[in-house]
Amino acid sequence: MRIKMTFNNEEFIIKMYDNPTSRDFMSRLPLTLTFKDHGGFEKLTILDKGLTI
Repeated sequence: MRIKMTFNNEEFIIKMYDNPTSRDFMSRLPLTLTFKDHGGFEKLTILDKGLTI
């Protein structure tokens, strides 16, 4: 399955694996997240509830 993500007004197509974690994540869509800069080269966010592993 593929999903479209918009980040800073740019769109990306993301290929999702078929596994319990991906299905859990996709069941929460649409989703708006706030990311924080981490170390000047990464962006991180924390979900309200952890994903199935």
